[in-house]
Amino acid sequence: IEKLRSDRLLLNLVPSRLVAELSTAGGVKATEFDPVTLVAIEMRHFSRRLRDGDVQEVLAHLMHCFKAFDAIAGRVGMEKLKTMGDTYIAIAGLPTAKPDDAVAGVEAALGIREFLADLAESRRAHGKFVLDARVCVHSGGVIGGVVDTAKLSYDVWGRAMKTLFQLLRACPDGEIAVSDATRRLAGDAFEWFEAGTFDAGHGVPLAYHGIGNRTILVPERV
Repeated sequence: IEKLRSDRLLLNLVPSRLVAELSTAGGVKATEFDPVTLVAIEMRHFSRRLRDGDVQEVLAHLMHCFKAFDAIAGRVGMEKLKTMGDTYIAIAGLPTAKPDDAVAGVEAALGIREFLADLAESRRAHGKFVLDARVCVHSGGVIGGVVDTAKLSYDVWGRAMKTLFQLLRACPDGEIAVSDATRRLAGDAFEWFEAGTFDAGHGVPLAYHGIGNRTILVPERV
């Protein structure tokens, strides 16, 4: 029973595919993963709602959204990497990349956008507040490892994470922004259109892409 409790706790702290390594070796070796696909969702104006509204209601709404994101990510083979205040991040390709990780990332983003649109419609119909959101998807290399052994925390670093947040800042509310790196990996599984540019810190603006309403059927993820 204690082992089951311990494993459940680890699953909340470390990506599931690394739990065995942590359990047997007592740690997780810092490792480079390239490519991974990252999905970030920022719930907009969360701090203002906390300040001006009912704290418990706002937090319950955020928790409801994050739990739904867990389920949507899990359905396409992704899993939560971490939450940072009002931002949720999921990852595919850690520790082992699959050919359709980028497709899974875009599918997760589409599912999350649909969930949020349906939720917003329902909440507005009942006179409740709505948190706008922006969603972005980026693929690239990261380094992952445990950063705090006293208070166990698994994290990833690298240019891909920096680019992810720069892309998130460029993304309009209610939209999905997909980096060109993810678009190239996902190929023609979706209809794309160039939506704008963002500063990725290289001195040259990079294009990002939106997704059309229709998606091409892709093979079921295995």
